[in-house]
Amino acid sequence: MTELINIITNEQGKKLVSARELYFGLGLNESHWSKWYKKNIVENEFFFEKKDWMGFSTKGENSQGGRPTQDFAISLDFAKHIAMMAKTKKSHEYRNYFIACEDKLKEIVKPALPSYTEALRQLADRIDENEKLKGEKKKLEEEGKQKGGIITPLIVAPDMTVVSGHQRLKASKDLGVTKVPIIIRDDLDDEEEKLKKLLATNFGRVKNDPNKMRKVAVEYVELCGNKHGGNRASSDNRNLTLEEMAKGLGISKTTLTELLEIERKLTPEVKELLDSGLISKISASKIWVKLSGKEQMELLEELGKGST
Repeated sequence: MTELINIITNEQGKKLVSARELYFGLGLNESHWSKWYKKNIVENEFFFEKKDWMGFSTKGENSQGGRPTQDFAISLDFAKHIAMMAKTKKSHEYRNYFIACEDKLKEIVKPALPSYTEALRQLADRIDENEKLKGEKKKLEEEGKQKGGIITPLIVAPDMTVVSGHQRLKASKDLGVTKVPIIIRDDLDDEEEKLKKLLATNFGRVKNDPNKMRKVAVEYVELCGNKHGGNRASSDNRNLTLEEMAKGLGISKTTLTELLEIERKLTPEVKELLDSGLISKISASKIWVKLSGKEQMELLEELGKGST
């Protein structure tokens, strides 16, 4: 894999890249750097200082004097978001590169065995999935008896990727049905639009799993962007507001904001306690998200001492 950008690892093992190096690699205007980083990094409402980015200054080519150059060390998640929101010829190349780097890291780091709580949740998910499949099969059988065949169509993209109706398709195969009706959505010929639709559909299927809901919501928001970032070439290619994104997922703006803040601001340890029911959603969204990662860990340590 050809290196597109230098990736460093900090003391906590987190992968980081230079925002300035990424900015120029994407082919953005050098003279707009100062205005760009203020709007897209410092004032970004979805990514946060000390968690997703940290500012620093470099002398660079200015070693003979003058003002230092402002730069930022940003996480790979933030880098992926910036790459997609830039919408240049290099955007997909950089995003795919960051995804490949993350996949390579996952292969190196052996995943830990799930906790008891996580194992129970995974078992519950499988049971829930089986129950949904049974319900879909029963529905298909009733449709076949009453109306002589399956009448509820699958929604597919022009390349025949199924974007809605995965359970119906699986149930049809299990019942031996060889043909099912489909609706081809010509507006889903764009890869980003297709992915947005898949994420929105998947979001509705994971509403019993808060952890998956948060991850899908973050990915969806990163793809959609918002009206406060990037240039809008036309009304058909504009970035969406947070309210519009929430509508696309079938939830309120308040709920989407809570999901994003919890996923982005809470440490993995606190999120695990939240998902296991040891921390309430209200305290997570009203109290814990206001603490830094270090403060969260210190509080957890104090709470642990109090329970011994």
